[in-house]
Amino acid sequence: MTDAEGGEVHAPKSPGDVGASVGVHADDNLSPFWPPRFTPSARPSHGGSPRGSSSSRRGPSVISDMVKPLAGSVGSSGHSGGGDGFGHVHSSGGMEGETHTARGNKCTSPAAKVALVIWLLGCSQVVARAYSVSDERVASLAHLYYQAPAIVLMAVWLWGVNLLVWARMALTPHPLVVFDLHDPRVHLTHRQVFNMAAWCSAVFAGNLAVFLRAAVNGHDALAAWMPVVLYLGVPAALLVPVNTWHVRSRRFFARTLRRMVVPLQPISFADFFLADVACSMAKSFSDVERAVCSMLMGSVMRAADHGGTCGSTSWKIPLALAVPSIIRLLQCLRQYKDTKQAGCLWNALKYSSAFPVIILSALKYHVSHRDWMSLYRPAWLACSLVSTAYSYYWDVKHDWDLTLFRCGVG
Repeated sequence: MTDAEGGEVHAPKSPGDVGASVGVHADDNLSPFWPPRFTPSARPSHGGSPRGSSSSRRGPSVISDMVKPLAGSVGSSGHSGGGDGFGHVHSSGGMEGETHTARGNKCTSPAAKVALVIWLLGCSQVVARAYSVSDERVASLAHLYYQAPAIVLMAVWLWGVNLLVWARMALTPHPLVVFDLHDPRVHLTHRQVFNMAAWCSAVFAGNLAVFLRAAVNGHDALAAWMPVVLYLGVPAALLVPVNTWHVRSRRFFARTLRRMVVPLQPISFADFFLADVACSMAKSFSDVERAVCSMLMGSVMRAADHGGTCGSTSWKIPLALAVPSIIRLLQCLRQYKDTKQAGCLWNALKYSSAFPVIILSALKYHVSHRDWMSLYRPAWLACSLVSTAYSYYWDVKHDWDLTLFRCGVG
């Protein structure tokens, strides 16, 4: 996804200076809770400067609401200090025509696309037939092992939709400048994302079809291998150090994943972006924990049972649910250390509010029904209400910069 006329895309120095040719730095007068705001304008000329400029009024911008992916509800972070914080948004300087996305590579051939569609339709038919005759055990196992990968796969498709919409809108500067990357080849075009998502969907559909068909026909030994192959193959394909299949993007993802898990360095936009996506998929974390636990215990086809080490009453389930919020909490504390901005602490409080909800919900399986209904359930409902209301307020007021909670606005 490149600029239609090949012009160089620059980042604005302030919300009211769209035509500026310099980067945005941490000491500029910007919101500490979100990167610079962008406004759509006419396509830039070959010289790189867009025609027209935005007004200097402060208000909700198009990209402040769109830069978070459709894949999940992305939260905010404080303004990062240091050299690689997301407050430092630079233009993709260099030769003319360079933008913040790589130029499209040759994608799947027409014949391969036809074969891919036929394969997906065939696998979908097998899945539908096998699922319709499966018993409760097989259906529960399919939900456990495949709903988390399905959500991640849908997130990839929706990220491609984001990129497609941005390409059609011809936004200046491009929203991806917030990632502060000097190598535009890291970012994939929407065609490349759709191509990758299509092949991943084919692998997923084939694996699920074999699992259901084997489980329904009583071939548990074969069915047990299918989730193992899927859960080992996907990380291997993403992280294998080979110089092919979008190696720069995969390397950037692996580096960001490492920085997210161990937030000991100044937090970049990519770090908190990935962590916020993880927060939106917290339920999938618990599904993956149960799935991996069952594989390690050698009980792949018995994971649907509600007891045992890998059952729904295990203490590891609430821990897995809390992992994304713990990561974001640590990131906010790191940002406060770098910037000394009180907003980072208030943002950390938003993620901390999830812990009482998780703990109280886990107690349901370890207390009597009477105690749950009389004491713990009301406390759980109260904590859920407080956490949801505070998160909603923070996202609308600070992350999206909407005017819903501003006094005097008609």
